[in-house]
Amino acid sequence: MGLLLLKHYLHIKEKFFFIDEHFKRLKISLKILGVKNELTFEKFNREVYSSIKGINHPIVIKVIFIEGDIKIKLREPSYTKEQFIRGLNLSISKERKPKSILNHIKTFNYGQNYIEDLRAKKKGYDSCIFLDYRGFISEAAYGNLFFIKDSLVYTPSITCSILPGIIRKKLIEHLKVNGVEVVKTNITLDELKYFEAAFFTNSVAGVFPISKIGDTTFSKSATQVKCEIKQFMEKYFSCWST
Repeated sequence: MGLLLLKHYLHIKEKFFFIDEHFKRLKISLKILGVKNELTFEKFNREVYSSIKGINHPIVIKVIFIEGDIKIKLREPSYTKEQFIRGLNLSISKERKPKSILNHIKTFNYGQNYIEDLRAKKKGYDSCIFLDYRGFISEAAYGNLFFIKDSLVYTPSITCSILPGIIRKKLIEHLKVNGVEVVKTNITLDELKYFEAAFFTNSVAGVFPISKIGDTTFSKSATQVKCEIKQFMEKYFSCWST
């Protein structure tokens, strides 16, 4: 059984954020799948930090649980500061996200995401988004989606065939603590034109602005919400904004 547990951007100071959350997600996923294991947080934490010892530049780490143990692979990050500054340009995939428990478990079941992301890039986009089986906005190929309107933040609900990411969870917590209401709901493509801004989250990029989805362009006007998001980025992912 192979499970992709952690895919996280490494800071210069060799600090991983929310590492306990990634470990917890793996254990829950293994339980759902009925996979017995004796993996402890101490072992996981030790091997993660051992793998990046002596590396003083940004790196992405994948921790894989397979054949009863964890394997670690490193690669260079694919996101760039230039993308962060201009915002992501995303296409709309014709493929739909099905209704499945696998949507909520981080596994190697990423074939659809990989193919559609590749198709989007060949057409000049940075990546793509998916609709769910009912036609509601689901998620990006490799991350969660958020939208801003009238100082409120909207994000597709868990019923929209999304993988509820750790950065999604932590950003929602951060916004709520700072008085920003987050609405988890069903969003249609027709409603995109009513939003003032959009952004994308995952454990490698943190929070990236979206400049365009399909034919819909989003403004980059400063709002109280975006100030709170900036605070979140400066605390955990300052590498993109400095």
